[in-house]
Formats: sequence, structure tokens, C-alpha cells
Amino acid sequence: MSWIGPIIKGLAWATVPVKIIDKGLDHAKNEIKEEISHYEEKLKIMVLLGSGLLLTIIFLSITIALLLGIWINSITGGFAIIAGIFLLVFVSLLVTYKEHFNK
Repeated sequence: MSWIGPIIKGLAWATVPVKIIDKGLDHAKNEIKEEISHYEEKLKIMVLLGSGLLLTIIFLSITIALLLGIWINSITGGFAIIAGIFLLVFVSLLVTYKEHFNK
């Protein structure tokens, strides 16, 4: 039975690095969870702000299109002008995007 004691002590010391690594992994998991929750909160705020901005742009566009339509005596023409402006903005952003990232 005297040979069992040193084997048990040796095995006990062999598990110490595993315990240290396990604690390190738990710490890393907790840090990653905190970071993900931080970015999750930022994403929620950005979605809310983006939704509000999008609704504002939509309603302002409709209002301006109706005012332009009344001014030129063609509601359809007012909406066409606003659609053309949005198309020009989209194309200019697309061209700028392609020039910026194709360098």
C-alpha cells in the first residue's frame, strides 16, 4: 500500500494545471459574455435611433413630395422629383463607395 500514496499525490499534482486552465477559461468566458452584452446594448440603441431616423426621412419625403406636387400642380410629379433625388443620392453613394474600396 505504500506505493499508492505517491501515485495519488502525483495524480493530484497533475490535476492542478487543469484546474488553473479551467479557471482561466471561466474568466475568459465571463469577459466575452460582458463584451457581447455591451455590444448588444449598443446595437439595440443604434436600431432604435436608425428606425426613428428612417421614419423621419420617410415622412419628410412624403411631405416635401406633396408640397412640390401642389406647387407644380401634379402630385405624381412631386413624388417623381423626390424619387429622382433619392436615386441621385443612391448612385452618388454607390460611386463613392466603389471608388473608396477599389483602391
